[in-house]
Amino acid sequence: GRVAAANAASDVYAMGGRPLLARNLVGWNSEELSSDLLAEVLLGAQDIAAEAGFVIAGGHTVDDPEPKFGLAVVGEVHPDRILTNAGFRPDDVLVLSKPLGVGVTTTAIKRGDAPSELVAEVLDSMVRLNDDAAQIAVKAGATGATDVTGFGLLGHLGRALVESGLDARLKVAAVAVPDGVRALAESGAIPGGSRRNLAWADERLDRGGIDELDVLVLADLRGIDTHGVSNMLRGYVTVYGNGTLNPNPDWKIVRETPATANIDSDAGLGIIVVPKAMEIAIEKAKNTGVGMVTIRNGRHMGMASYHAMMALEHDMIGVTMTSCPPGVLPTFGAEPRLGTNPIALAAPADKEPPFVFDAAMSAVAGNKLGLARRLNNKLLPGWVGNAEGEPIMEESDPPAPGYEGPAAGYLLPVGGTRELGSHKGYGLMAIVDILGGILSGGGYGANPGRPNFGHYVAAYSIEAFMDTAEFKSTMDEWLQMLRTTKPAPGHDRVMYAG
Repeated sequence: GRVAAANAASDVYAMGGRPLLARNLVGWNSEELSSDLLAEVLLGAQDIAAEAGFVIAGGHTVDDPEPKFGLAVVGEVHPDRILTNAGFRPDDVLVLSKPLGVGVTTTAIKRGDAPSELVAEVLDSMVRLNDDAAQIAVKAGATGATDVTGFGLLGHLGRALVESGLDARLKVAAVAVPDGVRALAESGAIPGGSRRNLAWADERLDRGGIDELDVLVLADLRGIDTHGVSNMLRGYVTVYGNGTLNPNPDWKIVRETPATANIDSDAGLGIIVVPKAMEIAIEKAKNTGVGMVTIRNGRHMGMASYHAMMALEHDMIGVTMTSCPPGVLPTFGAEPRLGTNPIALAAPADKEPPFVFDAAMSAVAGNKLGLARRLNNKLLPGWVGNAEGEPIMEESDPPAPGYEGPAAGYLLPVGGTRELGSHKGYGLMAIVDILGGILSGGGYGANPGRPNFGHYVAAYSIEAFMDTAEFKSTMDEWLQMLRTTKPAPGHDRVMYAG
């Protein structure tokens, strides 16, 4: 019931509107399924309606051997701010509010081999509304949008482009897919609908060397949230509203050499400004072999590896770091002094998928705590410390965040305790503060603190150091070595970051 209601409301959100009224449409096998079960379905839909602020005014039920449930939703949208399939414009940037891959996951659920962690993430995300995404799109001045559901990204985007009279370029490496989806797809968990979607899209699609599996995932059924997108959209709306995030930043280069630049972001959202900085770094690397750009006065930049992966198509190695507001305890400390301070690196290969590392230098990403709170999951030992700074070395409930009152605990560095190497995570976070914060001229994570972020991006031209083809071939050899390592007992295979 919740999934169906969220899906039905999404059509209204995709037009930049808000739902007002809905009617339930039910097909029910009353001989085999109880009325109590139907009541649960209806209550689930009512939960979503209450969250979204619309009213369910009755509905219609028919006998059906196969149970079906949906809603007809009526909403409102300002006629001057409506988002349409035909509203895409030249040079628009495409933004997905949810990653792809749910069709693969639900197929694996039916087969009985979907990992429980992935199932929990999928179920949690499928009932999450796109209301924040709609608000952001309208506030940013977007005119085109489409809801990615049963026709997949390629199908829905393809139709929108036909109606808009445009073509689009998709950076496959930048399309978010939950961990574990590609492995399930490789095992054959591809829904028939995805193949039908691809058959339609293939008439209009230039694959550009992208393999069949990646294209099928792009054609996959309804996408879902993952941490980062799911946790940050509501935050973005809040900071746009309270003025701490500048919707129209006048960002500028304040210092520059042939190989370096320093940018004042003017409080602009990092997912908008940092790609511009990486483009500058890439151009400098084309001319000098290496390009490095620091960004001061920044805001949250989303997935760090997105920016690092921009270098891949130029046969370059990309690096991204971000100096975040404090939330992590230094080793032996009782106060948070450093941010999660993620590091991302992307390196191209030839036939193997590229190496793409992206991780916070805290024991676990901060957004994982929010996800654990929503799913009522326990935290593992060594992830957080208590309010006195003592590492918690047993399973525990997620601590209350500081924005809900006095913080009940804080994240620990990678390693958790000194004996397990927390000084290494602490040291890596310090390096990020130096390169992404202090070197930018904008302070560091704890000073000036929230909402300020400092960023660092770099691009390394492989050809400036060695023959590019030889590098890629050696990368293939190295990655294959890792991938074919004999697995330890209880594990199927060895993986690498990518």
